[in-house]
Amino acid sequence: MRSVFLCIFLLGIFAAISFPLRAQETTGRLEGRVLDAAGQPIAYANIMVTGPGLQGTRGTLTSAQGRFVMLALPVGEYTVSVSHVSYKEMKLEAVRVRLGRTTTLGDVKLEERTYTSQEIVVEAEALLIDPASTGMGATLVARDYEALPIERDYRSVVVLLPQVNESYLESKGGRDPENFAGSTGLENRYFIDGIDVSDSYRGALSVRLPYNFIQELQMRTGGYEAEHRSALGGAVNVVTYSGGNEVTGQAFGYFTNNTLTATPRSVPDAPSTGDFTRWDAGFSVGGPILKDRLWYFAAYNPAFQTEDVEIPGFGLHEDHATTHSIAGKLTWRANEKNSFALTGIGDPGRGRTVASPLIQPKNIDPFLSEARTGGVGLMLEGRHLISDGFFIRTSVSWLRRDDESLPATERGTELNFIDSMGVASGGVSETTDNVSTTATAGISCTWIAGDHELKAGAEYKDTRLNQDWTAKSLIEFGATDYFMYDIAFKGKVGNRIPSGFLQDSWNATDRLRINAGVRWDGQFLISSEGAVAQRIIDQWQPRIGAAYQIGRPGTQKIFASFGRYYQELMTSGPSWYYNSGQRFLLIGWDHDPRFDPAGGDTSGSFNAEVQPELDDLEGQYFDEFTLGYERQLGEAAKVGLRGIYRTLRQGIEDCVIGDTGAIIWGNPGSGDLDMFPRMKRSYSALEITYQQRFFDDLSILASYVLSRTHGNYPGLFDSEYGNPYPNASGVFDTVEGLLDGEGLPPNDRTH
Repeated sequence: MRSVFLCIFLLGIFAAISFPLRAQETTGRLEGRVLDAAGQPIAYANIMVTGPGLQGTRGTLTSAQGRFVMLALPVGEYTVSVSHVSYKEMKLEAVRVRLGRTTTLGDVKLEERTYTSQEIVVEAEALLIDPASTGMGATLVARDYEALPIERDYRSVVVLLPQVNESYLESKGGRDPENFAGSTGLENRYFIDGIDVSDSYRGALSVRLPYNFIQELQMRTGGYEAEHRSALGGAVNVVTYSGGNEVTGQAFGYFTNNTLTATPRSVPDAPSTGDFTRWDAGFSVGGPILKDRLWYFAAYNPAFQTEDVEIPGFGLHEDHATTHSIAGKLTWRANEKNSFALTGIGDPGRGRTVASPLIQPKNIDPFLSEARTGGVGLMLEGRHLISDGFFIRTSVSWLRRDDESLPATERGTELNFIDSMGVASGGVSETTDNVSTTATAGISCTWIAGDHELKAGAEYKDTRLNQDWTAKSLIEFGATDYFMYDIAFKGKVGNRIPSGFLQDSWNATDRLRINAGVRWDGQFLISSEGAVAQRIIDQWQPRIGAAYQIGRPGTQKIFASFGRYYQELMTSGPSWYYNSGQRFLLIGWDHDPRFDPAGGDTSGSFNAEVQPELDDLEGQYFDEFTLGYERQLGEAAKVGLRGIYRTLRQGIEDCVIGDTGAIIWGNPGSGDLDMFPRMKRSYSALEITYQQRFFDDLSILASYVLSRTHGNYPGLFDSEYGNPYPNASGVFDTVEGLLDGEGLPPNDRTH
């Protein structure tokens, strides 16, 4: 009981401090059962684990039921030794522990020691079935994707996995993330070494790293436990490499251009394309500072991209960008019970963007901008093994992202003007200088009590947006018809998200595992005045799943789960509806206002006020049901059959009230928006997968998904209008636009 009180005491301390709390998996776990030749459990057998990813060794003893669990093992391959004074020692080689998963050795049977004999060495990988999980998704190690002809960004690896598709915007040349399980690209979460690198402003990916830095990648699309912060789409979790007792490293380089590509057929009179070149070179190195005590890892990869873009009448101009991808890690084993990892990642970039107009402009300045993008993150993680059955994980992290696009020339600051022929002049029409920060920290405790594995955690996350975005242009429709839009969003807003969870993984029998838990997330949206403008606190998320092993333990299982999953609101919403530092002006003149600005008619405006708090505002969430079957075929093959059903229960949108023209942000179908229909989206899918490893350099992962997405709401990315801002869909602007509005959204993929 002392372990329980210690866990509660530590959770209380962390909940009381003011620094934000957050945690995310960066390790895996190993379990099994040790039996004698007659199938009876062996108590107090010694389990010893060694491997290049582990500082020193880890050991534990089996319980009275012969079971053992190794918590928080770094991902990688291990040698597992099983010994007892009355039995022959057994060694299992090449046992791979995967990110966020349970690797099981199944039933390990020891022979009685009747005379002095050598140990038994088994050179075979552990069983492929995870007996503890009801989750859907996949895990890939570096050797699975590093030789494939894919894009350099690790995000491109995700497209190889089932229930992941190219996004609607991506297919049109955009850069928003992929669609997961019927959702849109802005509904996912991304983690690197436990750092939440999702863009807190819009939900897109914030930090991109080349896959050369990535040791292992895990994707979750459903069925996961209460400990994991949820998303309406899926979650991608990756870990970078760590150092070791041996110095290792790699160097790499990539080059591509359009010299050997055919000239594409283009739109008549469209500007011609110029030379395109992209190349990057990088390295990584890791090793010991103190053997088995302090390791280091460092990686650097600068990337350079140039393209000659034609501005009609002004020739070719170079569009260029330079990105510096970085990753570093210090791993310190303070003593046998405590270890720490300090991680740094980033992808800061700079460049000049050149937009290509279809009509020859009067000057080039409206189409030249200087851009600065990318993020930088830091994280300190602590792993504290209080005893074999009690483990504490702590973490503190910080992430900053910059998005800046400013005029590249002095004249670019002038008023942008489009004449009646569509000819542009003056300066740029839009500028951006946004800074997003996310400060997080967290604590979780895992306690093994007999057949139960209890886990509890407290979290707190703080996201902030310092926004400065302007759009201004004067348009001439005729000699007596001029129109100007003058839009600006400036101010500091945010979202504070406290969380907590409690869950139990119960070995009800040798074959039946039941996972049950509950999670709570609160949201406190912060206005530009620094006060709480909106609270969403009724976000309880029950999750339960069961897995039953058929036949020989560890070779087959059937599983099912139910869960409720909320997604946090991005800061783009508060920047519009809880920000007094903004303007939205539409002004018309019957003369050219550049010479006489008087006499303008303001035909439209947006209230620069903080929207009043809604007492009944609900968060956005869905309910999910899954059912599946997995079977191991031979020693290195696995087949899976899974079904999933998701239904959106609540969403948040901005809607226009017809009689007043007021724009209200809330839940369509309730409150002040009760004249609108409720937001609907359902996703049903049947997934078939086959996975086999023939040897280290040859493996197969094949999948087929039959799915259907249906409803009146495409998702946080507005596929209907190409609007990349969440909770601001054009679909729900008017009631009339939703008549006969249910059907298949653009991101539906049948096969």
